[in-house]
Amino acid sequence: MRTRVNGNEEQNETTDHLLFDVPTMIEFITRYVTLEPGDCIFTGTPGTTQDMGDGAICEIDISGIGVLRNPVELES
Repeated sequence: MRTRVNGNEEQNETTDHLLFDVPTMIEFITRYVTLEPGDCIFTGTPGTTQDMGDGAICEIDISGIGVLRNPVELES
């Protein structure tokens, strides 16, 4: 997983560095809810993060899946 904010790489990590592996997280979640196609599991982040300000562009790049690009917009 690579994270870029405004084009600057902030993270370049693998899921190997998460506190719990993905199968363990799925097992835990499905004890309480049924996952449906299209559901997202937010795992947190390996490594450190930086604050993002209004107007920042955050990109998450996962090899073999693609890039998710979102603008940051502060609520008024």
